Amino acid sequence: MKLKPGFSPWILPLIFVIVAIVMTTYEGVKELLFEGSLTPWESHTITIVFTALLATISASLMRSWVLSIQVREKELELKSQSLRSFELILSAVNHIVNNVLNYFQIIKYDIENKGRIEKETIDLLNESLKEADRQMKLLNKIQNPSDPESYRGIYPDGR
Repeated sequence: MKLKPGFSPWILPLIFVIVAIVMTTYEGVKELLFEGSLTPWESHTITIVFTALLATISASLMRSWVLSIQVREKELELKSQSLRSFELILSAVNHIVNNVLNYFQIIKYDIENKGRIEKETIDLLNESLKEADRQMKLLNKIQNPSDPESYRGIYPDGR
């Protein structure tokens, strides 16, 4: 049997020893209090009630512990989704802005090498700005930002 991380193979034997000590102490105290005057079934009944009470308290503590672990796992999952959403949105915005900035590089090239900006370059920039506007509108309409499929239409390869 493969043990999960954080699970000690000694925990169950330790619980056994602790419960055995508690129950032995309980039986000793019961005999001292009642001085051996209980019938076997009176003794059994008291023991049944006591162990049922211990089991109920133990189950309640375990339930509370498991619920707190589930809440922490849910919080971690939400943080992970939030981080993934942020990464995807940031990547999409970076893609859109870099596309526009590339056309400004062409403008810089035109100015440095030709001394003027070509009409074709201005037309390309205008097309790029329209495309950036279209992509930003798509980005604003995304309903599930952690789903990579939500970003179709922003990247040229459809990713």
